[in-house]
Amino acid sequence: MTHGESHKLASVKPILRIYDFVISSGQVGIDRLLKANIFSPMEVENSKIILMGNTFIGQNDYEFDATSNYLLYAPTWEGGVPEENYSSVDYAAAELIANIARDHQINNIIIQPHPNLGHRDSSYVVVFQNMLLNLEKAGLTIYVKKSHVSWKEKWMFFNKNIHLKNASSQKVRFALVDLSAMEVQLYAKKIPVGVFCHRNIQNLFIPKFLKHDYVFDFQGHDLALNVKDNTHLAHVNERKLNYFIGYHDAKLEHLNFADRIRWLCSYCSALKYEKLRQCFEQY
Repeated sequence: MTHGESHKLASVKPILRIYDFVISSGQVGIDRLLKANIFSPMEVENSKIILMGNTFIGQNDYEFDATSNYLLYAPTWEGGVPEENYSSVDYAAAELIANIARDHQINNIIIQPHPNLGHRDSSYVVVFQNMLLNLEKAGLTIYVKKSHVSWKEKWMFFNKNIHLKNASSQKVRFALVDLSAMEVQLYAKKIPVGVFCHRNIQNLFIPKFLKHDYVFDFQGHDLALNVKDNTHLAHVNERKLNYFIGYHDAKLEHLNFADRIRWLCSYCSALKYEKLRQCFEQY
């Protein structure tokens, strides 16, 4: 299993080659690994990559509701090294979010920051806190999903429409995320998703199949969202959903988690045994 299911550099590290099998949520993972030259088409044909759909992509508490007055913003952290920084935590992001909320007549923002935010660069915590204040000044009510709240934060947001706890509603109309595993998690829930991207990001591994889905119009800014118009966030692109979520065996979609694991162990053991048998027959 790779580093989540995303177009980040961490998802296509060459170390993947040491494993007998690699798991992907769908065809997107196969095409991404081929694009990065991690595996060859022949290895794919020999079941090097196994599609397990939404089994290992991670879970979230959100549900889609076309009438909801909430949108979700889920920024990632600044990465372990600068080359893997895909975070949209920036003052420009707050302005874009406020504009989109106004266009869709949404008054409530649920924000779920990555738990590692500020781990490498503490300045991101300060920027994030100021983003919350800017969004609140725009007339929005903010619900931040945060497991630990410091006294400093309680004082900073005292008497503001900023609530540092689990949101009162988990039903959202759409979500805005960074290039991260949250994207496919939300698509699996059939929640429409828009993706932020910085101009200076170089390490992207987006398959050609998706090239029209990630068109970023920076318009002189350093941060952009791949939202061409309001209809982009009105519904889930079924073509993209089926590309992200697929199964090696159709029956897997209808099995529970435990039964999927049993199937995976049995399948990999049998396939490994067969490959070893073929190797011995050559000598």
